[in-house]
Amino acid sequence: MKSSVHREHSPESKAGNILAAAERLFCRHGYEGVSINQVAREAGVSKANVFHHFGSKEDLYLEVVRNIRSALTREILAIAQAPAGVEQLLTQVAAAELRHLFANADQVRLFMRECLKPHPERNRILAERVFGSTFSELVASLQEARLRGEMRADISASFPIMVLVAACVFFFQNAEVLRHLPGADPALTDPEAFTHELVHLLVHGLLPPA
Repeated sequence: MKSSVHREHSPESKAGNILAAAERLFCRHGYEGVSINQVAREAGVSKANVFHHFGSKEDLYLEVVRNIRSALTREILAIAQAPAGVEQLLTQVAAAELRHLFANADQVRLFMRECLKPHPERNRILAERVFGSTFSELVASLQEARLRGEMRADISASFPIMVLVAACVFFFQNAEVLRHLPGADPALTDPEAFTHELVHLLVHGLLPPA
């Protein structure tokens, strides 16, 4: 299993070693199946050293997820802050999201698995401290587009982002099944084609032009 520690921490640093070890263990066993003692042994450091760098198991877990998403976070923030029309913005976001999902499949399944568990407080913290910055920036971009008259005023600016991310996650989780569905368009099993059709549907809808 590949480690993503190079995204934010040098592998030579103790913090980097701890983060890489925690990522490997969380991906194998989930949050509940990993102890700080295990992380310390895997990283070759003391338990006290883990707490010195990360404070708590929950803080370490959040840092692992944040680290996995760090490159995507930077890319999404750059997209959100660059001038673009709604269709271009959504296309770039969907393409970036799918690239990230498939390039980090094992790590992504880590926090997907945890998000499905009944831990409201942890999920709230994930939303606020990991996913919140990119989501709020994208919503702000669509709100600005709505003010410019590029988007219908009666649609929440957050809804297209939620639909887009949900569709990308569904495609990532079910790509191998989708290609075998009777009647499915074979072209749409390709991430680029899926992105194009998804955004076209979101922007232009199902109904023919009046």
